[in-house]
Order: sequence, then C-alpha cells, then structure tokens
Amino acid sequence: MNSGHAAARDVFITDSLPAGMRLAAPTIVSVKLDGTPLAAGSGYVLAPAYDSASGVFSIDLETGGVHTAIPAGSTLTLVYHAQVDAAGGVAGAVLRNIATVAYNTQADGSGRATPGTAN
Repeated sequence: MNSGHAAARDVFITDSLPAGMRLAAPTIVSVKLDGTPLAAGSGYVLAPAYDSASGVFSIDLETGGVHTAIPAGSTLTLVYHAQVDAAGGVAGAVLRNIATVAYNTQADGSGRATPGTAN
C-alpha cells in the first residue's frame, strides 16, 4: 500500500530468492492495482527479469511502454509462484525470502527516490 502523500512512480520490485529456490524462474499469477488486474506488457513489464545464479527476480512498472504509478492510498498486489528446488538438501531447512520495492515521487526521476524498502 502506498501510504504516502504522492504517487509512487518508477516502481521496481526485486525479490532475491534464497538458495534452494533458484532452479526454476518464478511465474507471475496476477498483478492488481486496487483490485483491478493489470495486463502484462501495459501494466507491468511483459517479461520480468530473472537471474538463476543470484536468484534475483525483478518486475518493472516503469519501462518502455509501461508507465504504472501507484497513487497515494492505493494498493498494488503482486502474486507469483516460486518453486523449491527438488534437489539440494533443502528438506527441513528454513528458507528466508525478502522482497524490496524501489520508487521515485516523480516519473522523470527528479523527485525523492527510495532505493529499496523491504517487507
């Protein structure tokens, strides 16, 4: 939820998957802004980036033809599936996962930038 007083623009979401969850690329199930579905390619980048070596999965809401801001008071809900690796001895292990959201208060990048907020 954008609890600020201005729209969050140039939104970039990053999830660093832990070892034990990196073999298969995550798949997006849905992206919604205040309950309204966003379409791949116009509401968020058509092909999110994934690096299996580092486990970094990223979704860009401001690139090319995609310009999705999160208005003040609005909620962006991103649902995706990440899979536990079949091999690698992760049975019984605790896998910690942290996602971050970076944004700017101005679409041109001249506003207040927040480089990454984890939750």
